[in-house]
Amino acid sequence: MNLRRSARIVALAAIGLTVVLSGLFLFSYEQKNRIEHRIERLEIVRSDAIQLRAVIGEYVLYRELRSRLQAEAKLGELRTFLDSQSRWMIDWISAGESSRLLWETVQQRLADCETLFATLTTQEADPTSKFRERDRRTVDLLLFSSQSLIVSLNQLHQIALR
Repeated sequence: MNLRRSARIVALAAIGLTVVLSGLFLFSYEQKNRIEHRIERLEIVRSDAIQLRAVIGEYVLYRELRSRLQAEAKLGELRTFLDSQSRWMIDWISAGESSRLLWETVQQRLADCETLFATLTTQEADPTSKFRERDRRTVDLLLFSSQSLIVSLNQLHQIALR
């Protein structure tokens, strides 16, 4: 084996190693970007849920039209965002049973918040004492559901960080 042939073999081996390492780096980079994008989406939803909780609390305290409209808008925004992300979440959570259960909990809690908020806004038209007690229970359930939504999203966020 002559010197030229040895140099070619060494050069080809170096090029092959560079290609393999570049491929591994690109694969790792894509995985990192996917995970970061997943975490970013969850942070958006979590932030919206926290804002929803604050707006609901404000509406419960003051019963103003502005806070009611903000809560309705935030509920609609969250519903639209979660519906648009369902396909992505289904792909992501297919790997883990706990993630799937948490996602179902998030969907259910948001549906509960929508239903309870609609009930609360319709109950304020009748101020009789019979409805005041039901109103308090509805408020408690609404605040519980909104907090549970936040907790479930925080748990999903922690799973995504792993």
